[in-house]
Amino acid sequence: LSLHDALPIYGTAMTINEDPHMETEAGMCASHRRVACTIATSSHLGLAHCLADSFLQHHPNAVVFVLLVDSDRLPEGLDPRIIGLPITDLRVDALAAMRNRYSVFELCNALKPSLLLHLLGIIDEDRILYLDSDLFIVDSLEDVAYDVLDEVAVLLTPHLRSVPPTDEGFIERDLAILRGGALNGGFVGVRRCAETDAILRWWASRLESAGYHLPERGMNCDQRWLDLMPGFGAAVRVAHHPGLNVAFW
Repeated sequence: LSLHDALPIYGTAMTINEDPHMETEAGMCASHRRVACTIATSSHLGLAHCLADSFLQHHPNAVVFVLLVDSDRLPEGLDPRIIGLPITDLRVDALAAMRNRYSVFELCNALKPSLLLHLLGIIDEDRILYLDSDLFIVDSLEDVAYDVLDEVAVLLTPHLRSVPPTDEGFIERDLAILRGGALNGGFVGVRRCAETDAILRWWASRLESAGYHLPERGMNCDQRWLDLMPGFGAAVRVAHHPGLNVAFW
């Protein structure tokens, strides 16, 4: 599916080049378009809307896909560059079992690699960012994310980007990060290539049955699995830009 073609939005269609927000300059190719995605339940659609709006403010020539975990459609009147995907579109063979097995929170996290695989299979843009629905974008991600994905297959962000203080009071904070995962699952960038496909399929396979929030058993939904990825080789990079995935820790 080309981003120049019509994208279905529940009975209507959006042609990217006809949208007034999009660039229609002759020669613009799909590889210059930006794609981001997120996952949301009905209770978090407001957060997902804020994320998408903030992303589109800094990437006007873009689309944001929202995987809808417990509903079939987005609310009316949203920016047409925000596209809803029903969970059944993913065609995950183990979806019924995962729904029975996991809490809604665990299920949302477990579907991240399946969503990225699905989008890489239906659009022609080679680089996609997954962003948690509670993020807010305050600047362009061109240089720090999309351009970096020209060089690597998977881009991740750490919970800590510098050596912590040696004070004893920080030990518990550091142990909490170790239990939760050294890398943060709220931001994952991928580029279409064989390495990405292999990594996402491995990640999805682990999350079919081992995506619980059980830190005492070494599981923190999708996140602890990320810690293994840098060991897979140079195709995976951990970003250290101070503006990526900023949070209280």
